[in-house]
Amino acid sequence: MLDLVLARRVGLPILLSTVYVEVARRAGIELGGVGLPGHFVVGHFGSDPPLLLDPYGCGERIQPAVDPALLRPWGAHETALRMLSNLVGSYERRGDLGRAIRVAELRLLLPLSPSLRVELELSLKRVRARLN
Repeated sequence: MLDLVLARRVGLPILLSTVYVEVARRAGIELGGVGLPGHFVVGHFGSDPPLLLDPYGCGERIQPAVDPALLRPWGAHETALRMLSNLVGSYERRGDLGRAIRVAELRLLLPLSPSLRVELELSLKRVRARLN
């Protein structure tokens, strides 16, 4: 849905953060996506503590209630996994089980630890079971 975010200039925090990170990269500025509990932002890790910005909040600087030692930039796989997991939940809440299953299957194509793979396979089975 990145194309819609670019066209509309609005979107979910994780997609807006992805746009911020890519625009910054092209401008030579090192930003990384940062997963927080219930929110996704961007951070510059050249200072201590890192500078965190909330793309969903018009780029405002934020001070999350999280230990700064736990803040780190997320990689592409982690970010993609979170995006897909958000979509699975969204489709499930809307009762669109077909799309939820397809997205849950896509998650399994990402590099995963063995324990996370088992967890996501069980999640997929639970969604499929809801079709019956």
